[in-house]
Amino acid sequence: MESIAERRRLALPLGSIPAEFHYVGHRQSELWLAVARCHAPTGLDIFYRGAFAALPIPHLPHLVGLGPGSAQKEAWLQEKLQARRFTPVDVSESLSLFSALRLRPHVAHAPRPLVADLTRFPNLPDWLSEFDGGEPRLFSAFGVTPNLPPGELDPALRAFLRPEDWLLISANLIPGGDANSILPQYDNSETRAWLRELLLQWGIAPHLGEIDFDVQETAPGEACISAQATWKQNVCFPWAGSLFQPSPGTPLLLFRSLRYSPEAFGARLRRAGFDEAGVSISQGVEEGLWLARKRPASQLGNAGLLNTFNK
Repeated sequence: MESIAERRRLALPLGSIPAEFHYVGHRQSELWLAVARCHAPTGLDIFYRGAFAALPIPHLPHLVGLGPGSAQKEAWLQEKLQARRFTPVDVSESLSLFSALRLRPHVAHAPRPLVADLTRFPNLPDWLSEFDGGEPRLFSAFGVTPNLPPGELDPALRAFLRPEDWLLISANLIPGGDANSILPQYDNSETRAWLRELLLQWGIAPHLGEIDFDVQETAPGEACISAQATWKQNVCFPWAGSLFQPSPGTPLLLFRSLRYSPEAFGARLRRAGFDEAGVSISQGVEEGLWLARKRPASQLGNAGLLNTFNK
């Protein structure tokens, strides 16, 4: 499995920056929170609180927050769940600690925050099992599906869950089937500042043009919103022990966000080996929430999917 240093080294030659690098620093976390405050759809608190109340979510003793960010949604969920334990797992140290502090007054045991890339930590299931006493767990995965490829995230989710565990996962949806309608949530000054921060930290911002956003339909009921910048003329600089000299105009993919129709995301969950126990869709069809359980391995039609997490 590639190390973080290796993934950073390969990012520029491969022309794509892995999503986790946009969240790791304290400054990046602050800028991401600013994006969420300014451009999250209105009424999310009403939708999530209503969905948590309506869905048949079991009262389990341990809540595991995968990529919780600010943990606002986990805090709303805990109002109903009343779990005794909370474990936040985030690629950002700042956000993982913030999440633990946010939920600390509402759980019996002090949260144990973990800093990890969800798709590149195959020992996470063992780590979680060391201190939970085998209690049934509810895994929340709010806001992780847009940035992580299904081929990486879905096998990881299956690896995390034991047979007695449950999954509560959200998806960003395509309102009215038109992904262009939500482009302003991405193409704005706050998102540009957040994405540009990493370019500044890596020292490559002066070599790149403006950040552009694009919308593409990738499959029926699925769309991808991407952000990229192109290399300027006469660029040559040291990178990871060698000289990097990209061709002028070559794009560097900075970010992508996957969005779905409710039907397409439900189909994705089923293909990944999960059975739906409940679904809630926001009034504007911008957010969806799925309660699911892991299908037994003996009932899977494509067991090969399970092995991708451990390669």
